Amino acid sequence: MDIALDLLKTIKTQGFEAYLVGGFVRDYLLGKSSLDIDICTSALPGDLEHIFHLKPNAFGGINFKQEDYQITITPYREDMVYRKGFPKKVNFNVDLMTDLKRRDFTINAICMDEDKNIIDYHKGLEDLNNKTIKMIGDADTRIKEDPLRIIRALRFAVTLNFNLDENLVKAIKNNKDLLDEISAAKKEKEIAKLMKEPYQEKALNLITDLGLKEIIFPKI
Repeated sequence: MDIALDLLKTIKTQGFEAYLVGGFVRDYLLGKSSLDIDICTSALPGDLEHIFHLKPNAFGGINFKQEDYQITITPYREDMVYRKGFPKKVNFNVDLMTDLKRRDFTINAICMDEDKNIIDYHKGLEDLNNKTIKMIGDADTRIKEDPLRIIRALRFAVTLNFNLDENLVKAIKNNKDLLDEISAAKKEKEIAKLMKEPYQEKALNLITDLGLKEIIFPKI
């Protein structure tokens, strides 16, 4: 945690907002440790390059390792146009609230500042307490943007032992054929995470219950 908080302070001393976000915050609130630190910030790609002396990636963020931690720092952004699961147009001139709207699930959109204060625009804490995987915004629309969110939803449900929100279940069943539009490499990467031990049996049961087996495992 100290490394994560120090990174926030480094960015803030340069005059920018910065928050921990995503899985690191989620796991911290669940009492779990995480080696993946995600930070969102008002700093633009050029600002991050100046502060950390690293070249930003295609989405304006930077990635590096520090001790055992994998660190990702991304500017606030709005994803404007999706094609085959990827945003093809982004806008960096946005605020924190706008940035969080683009994220997938409420439990992954909880933020923490350098004083460990929680910012929760999408009631992610409530869903953590209720052990529910819920999409930010309209589930049907968000899955159409990126069908790979179907497999990500299953992974979080299985690994965290959470339930899928009713609207999310409907959206998954209505849009499951869209998984065929995602590249095999991307699907295989997410499926590998989903089917890790000791969650294989639980994952396969959920896949079967949702009618996804023939789509996710077409050769089985």
